[in-house]
Amino acid sequence: MLDVYTVAQMRDAEARAEKEYGVPLSVLMDNAGNRLAESAIEMLDGKRRVCILCGKGNNGGDGYVCAAVLMKWGFEVSVLGVSRENLIPGSLADDAASDFESAGGVIKPIKPNLTPTDLNCDLIIDALLGTGIFRLLSELYAHAVDTINSAGAPVLSCDLPSGVNADTGEIMGSAVRASRTLMLGLAKPVCRLSPGRECFGEQRLADIGFPNELIGQYAPIKNGHLNLWFPQWQGGGPDLSTYVGAETVREYYMKGLPLAEVKVSTAEASGVRNNIFSYDEICRQLANAKELVKRESPATIFTIGGGCDADITAASYLNERVKGELTLIYFDSHGDLNTPESSGSKFFYGMPLRALLGDGDPAILDFIGLPFKPRQVITVGMRDLDKAEEEYIAARDIKGFSVEEAEKDREAVIEAVRANGFGNIYMHIDLDVLDPEEFPDVPVTADNGMKNDTLIELIKRLNEEFCVIGIGLYEYNATGNKNDKVIKEIVKTGVNL
Repeated sequence: MLDVYTVAQMRDAEARAEKEYGVPLSVLMDNAGNRLAESAIEMLDGKRRVCILCGKGNNGGDGYVCAAVLMKWGFEVSVLGVSRENLIPGSLADDAASDFESAGGVIKPIKPNLTPTDLNCDLIIDALLGTGIFRLLSELYAHAVDTINSAGAPVLSCDLPSGVNADTGEIMGSAVRASRTLMLGLAKPVCRLSPGRECFGEQRLADIGFPNELIGQYAPIKNGHLNLWFPQWQGGGPDLSTYVGAETVREYYMKGLPLAEVKVSTAEASGVRNNIFSYDEICRQLANAKELVKRESPATIFTIGGGCDADITAASYLNERVKGELTLIYFDSHGDLNTPESSGSKFFYGMPLRALLGDGDPAILDFIGLPFKPRQVITVGMRDLDKAEEEYIAARDIKGFSVEEAEKDREAVIEAVRANGFGNIYMHIDLDVLDPEEFPDVPVTADNGMKNDTLIELIKRLNEEFCVIGIGLYEYNATGNKNDKVIKEIVKTGVNL
């Protein structure tokens, strides 16, 4: 199996290749274009007509280099590209396009009314979009992708099929269905992750000139997915019950499944420092969790807590990984929006969402990869809020659904997530969002909660509609195997991200 690396690792390697090893990005692009041309010749198998579609980024630049090489070797090359004014002057893609034109090549614009007839050839090379796609495709690109798919010719995709998210595997509205994908330099997580990997066709990896010594300094993703056991309990005060609940999930619902463990102390917790109970232990554990996740570099995470505050690690890591293109759906009866100063109890489990939004103790904020913006957050089921939390929600205009609203119209929750415009979602699930008459196994209950079946249905619908890259399960305090359908559904969804 190929080692895979994140987009962030790839970009860092590109920058360091030039700065530390004297291998500029232009050389990497030239190598990439040549490898793409060689792969195209193999696929043509004696045929001559090639159509290359080039975007405005480095992926398009690779395509222009490939076009120049194939034209030099006597192939009939037709190039369709974004209009030249959309290329950044002096960029590598702009330079590659100019070099192709200087060699006698012609670049025709990709028009909104592109048809399969415009792609009449023996091989289509897809160099439209690369690793920078985090939003749904524009109408122009989506139409171009659909036209490629309907043209009937074999397709060679450059680095990855246009329209797939390189890190998460999500299809961003539409994606090219390639016959072969030539991955360049480093394989990306999408080559393992559904549904994106189904678009690759045959997978090949090309050496484009990264120094071996440089690549050896990066830890490949061992697994696209990480099951993380982080039973941090001290955020809830001296009560150890959420640690016990996390052990129960591990023993009865995760048996036989891979599970990375964050070491958590079970020694008696006490003392308030910096307005947070058990501050030092919490900081040590958050540091260990961040280091573990960084080492594993997963594309998706299922976390089993512990208290709600254990969610800081996975949620902020994944938000940083997809550059803020993530909706955080916060299933919780409580706000978790206090600061250390506003909290009456000084228990950290009342502060994690506020910290994820970038407000709180400075040392703890250092453990957060990329803070969320208020518009990324949608709360579901909150009903036990402090006055300061209510004021914060109103001032930041954080979208939320009461229990009654979610019960009455589940589709409204789905539509709100859709309206946010982010394909990726993270589900924070504090089990106290549920009605204690149906689900009493939490340390702090709140009356008039969500029905079990409503939560299960929302989890299923969200998983069907969107790319779920993370789920956190928190505040369970039961012992023994209750064969609980809620826990089973959350675990099933989480381990299969």
